[in-house]
Amino acid sequence: MVKEAASKINRVGPRHTLYLQKDLVEDTAFPFLLNEPLAVKVEGERLVIERAGMPGHAGSDFIVGEKNGSAVVSILGDLGYAPVLSRAEKIYDMLKEVHEAETLDLRIRRIPPKEHAILLYRSNGFRDRIMSEFLDPSIDAPMGLLSEKHVEFGSAKNLLYSEILGKGEWSLSKHILSWITDIESSSKAPGPTRIAIEDMSWFFENDLVGEVEKWEQEITPKNNVTVLCGYRTSKLDQSWIRKVVALHSYVILDSPFRVYRKGQQ
Repeated sequence: MVKEAASKINRVGPRHTLYLQKDLVEDTAFPFLLNEPLAVKVEGERLVIERAGMPGHAGSDFIVGEKNGSAVVSILGDLGYAPVLSRAEKIYDMLKEVHEAETLDLRIRRIPPKEHAILLYRSNGFRDRIMSEFLDPSIDAPMGLLSEKHVEFGSAKNLLYSEILGKGEWSLSKHILSWITDIESSSKAPGPTRIAIEDMSWFFENDLVGEVEKWEQEITPKNNVTVLCGYRTSKLDQSWIRKVVALHSYVILDSPFRVYRKGQQ
């Protein structure tokens, strides 16, 4: 039984990884499974790694395709089973981690100014992870988030759907653009404004399909705003997905986790 092994922290792209020796990971007493969501914390001079026990933990839904088998995997772990992986599988897992890190850093945090991006998602965990990267506090820019319930992402100003619906003379694009102007005027940050909308398909359920179309067509590069519009794919039919995607320059998918750019070869 291997209970201790030498290790070190390595830098891989924009992230840091902790190397664990093969004998330690494959030991029957090793408590974690590959791709299992973990919580890491500092206690004095110790680094503590535990299972993520909180609902909605940052990594709990991010690997969307593996969620359905999580209950069985958890049972196997509790019974002392460990996965038998080939070298190719281990390499694949390492490359997937690097791919996710680079995509988040280069394709989400660094979406260029004046771009119009769409996020097509199924999992709230994935959506929240992408939104938090897009509105990362380290990006020195005015930021805003339009959502159904109050959410805190750094210094981003939060506006609720209900606050828009409660206004008098009604126009979705008019009120959002007015809100963006307020964000820009109240911020001293020098970068181009970043606006994220958690779930545009929410407005479909309130008979505002026409207003959604109008907003997507009116927000253009001339507004000097980088916009990320989220859509829950379960609320869209194929014809609507085709129509709404065509109005954006960037497309972010959850499975496979990938970013597309219009005209990119």
